[in-house]
Amino acid sequence: MLNLLRRVDRGSAEFESWLVALLLGVSVLLNFALVVSRYVFSHSVNQLEELSVYLAIWLVFVGAVACDRRRQHIALDIVYHLLPPARQEVLRRVADFLQGCLCLYLAWLTLKTVLFTYQLGEVSLSSLRAPVWLLMAVMPPAFALIGLRSLLRGVVAGYADLPAEAESLS
Repeated sequence: MLNLLRRVDRGSAEFESWLVALLLGVSVLLNFALVVSRYVFSHSVNQLEELSVYLAIWLVFVGAVACDRRRQHIALDIVYHLLPPARQEVLRRVADFLQGCLCLYLAWLTLKTVLFTYQLGEVSLSSLRAPVWLLMAVMPPAFALIGLRSLLRGVVAGYADLPAEAESLS
């Protein structure tokens, strides 16, 4: 069972790394084009500015998934250092379990929101008129993946010890 989880996790990590690199690369190129258009040609392209914000939002959520996998997300870990190692592990597993439950709940809520905005046909107020559901579509899978990984770390013995492979960006 752990071998299957290891393979799935490795493949997912590779995909996350490439997606982060792609989003970051496109964002850098887009922002460079915006700077050139504004300061060289004295012309601002509002649609590209909005697209740049959307890319940043996607990058935050995909990056959060990658950080969670590597356990590099923001954590208040002062309590861990005050406990003996055996209790640290128990506290980590409880925290992972609770984080998993919360993230799966957030995945459900954001999925409902994405479907609702899709049904409404809601679009951005700018001239780009982008579908809002497309902007938010990254949220449910991001929360779901963080939630599943957290639950597995909290419940399955040995899952938290899987090597953080496929870290091509670090």
